[in-house]
Amino acid sequence: MKSKMKTVWKIIGLIVLVGIVLTITGLLLGASRTLYLERTGVYISGNEVSIVEESDLEAFRDINIDVSFSDIEFLRSDTFGIELYGENLEWEWVLGDGGLLITDNRRPGIQILQFDFFQKQQNYVKIYLPENTVLHSVSAKTGSGNIRLDSFNVSGLTQISNSFGNVDIENMVTGAMHIELGSGRFTGSNLDVFYLMYNNRFGSGHFQNVRANGFTADTSSGDMQFTNCTFASPVIVNNFGKISATEFTVSNPNIRVNSGNINIAGDISGKVLIHNEFGDIKLTTSKARSDFSYDVSLKFGRITFDGERLRDQTSIISGSIQENHIKITSSSGDVEVNFGS
Repeated sequence: MKSKMKTVWKIIGLIVLVGIVLTITGLLLGASRTLYLERTGVYISGNEVSIVEESDLEAFRDINIDVSFSDIEFLRSDTFGIELYGENLEWEWVLGDGGLLITDNRRPGIQILQFDFFQKQQNYVKIYLPENTVLHSVSAKTGSGNIRLDSFNVSGLTQISNSFGNVDIENMVTGAMHIELGSGRFTGSNLDVFYLMYNNRFGSGHFQNVRANGFTADTSSGDMQFTNCTFASPVIVNNFGKISATEFTVSNPNIRVNSGNINIAGDISGKVLIHNEFGDIKLTTSKARSDFSYDVSLKFGRITFDGERLRDQTSIISGSIQENHIKITSSSGDVEVNFGS
């Protein structure tokens, strides 16, 4: 009896081994299978590819893209056009009345298992625009993928949403811009925006040569870096991460950090409000000390004010409040304030 059972187990083991070898061979040859749980049962999808290529389209000025798992990119071209590539989905797109709508139709059920380790190509949406095109509005949303916009202008609202992936925006003029990331890196350079709103739950933000009349930024976890940026009345909040800025031209900034260092330098004026719970603060303004009134206080740490270290002193307050006023508070961390000549 034991001998028979050993033989049975050997046969079972051999079958399993053959199954594993065949599975690995299939995957290496490009096989792809995804299991979806639906109300009617389990659905197994294959290596299905949907491709759309359209050029010489009629002009469109309003763009709305809402896709599940695809990169989104805007490119220059001689004509208006689109290029869509997707595995295990169907594209739906509508063009009319000057507007372009692109969505994808994935399986309605819950994805429970995917054998797709060697997917040949990332799903993508490419929008082709002639040079000097001015759009009325842009809305680009993806659940997972990278988004890249470059070298075109929008007279109205530019709205970007990315749950998992990076966003890169360059060389744009737009009326308003709203950037929202769940987890990923944001890079914005050479942007001229009337009002810019930036939200990132988990990821860094890099801003270079950005101008905005209004600016708000809120990050849950990640660093924010600014180079040669000009903002009016910016509100910048970071829960966990540092804020650094050079060549920073701002009026009436409001900067708050829960845990992380703050280091900003540039032409800083107006009512300057800076608070840090846990971390150092360094403020360097090109204006003279006589141009400011100030109120600096901390609980634990040291104050260095205009090159002088204040020993056994946790606050420094000037007389009457002027048009340019610095108010800095810190729970734990050193504070350094420097002035120009």
